[in-house]
Amino acid sequence: GLLQGFHVGGSDIDKLAAEYSRKNIEWLRKGYKVSSKLKSKVLLQDATRLTDKILKEILQVKRMPRFAVVTEPYLGPPFFRFPERKNWKCT
Repeated sequence: GLLQGFHVGGSDIDKLAAEYSRKNIEWLRKGYKVSSKLKSKVLLQDATRLTDKILKEILQVKRMPRFAVVTEPYLGPPFFRFPERKNWKCT
């Protein structure tokens, strides 16, 4: 979203996942020179509890611009290195 010129607001119920998202945004802003006018915020919160009012507050905008909701299901625990082949589970 930031690379396309949109403000970005997000949330996750998992503290570690939310922190990783914040770090990814920092990395993106530095590496791709994202405009400082574009706002971004990641909350530690269940996404089903987000409202347009909350998003307006965290992004500090008076009216909600066009927006999209992007989500993914639970994908299991994160990998920090490639798993050994003997541990692969193929169906």
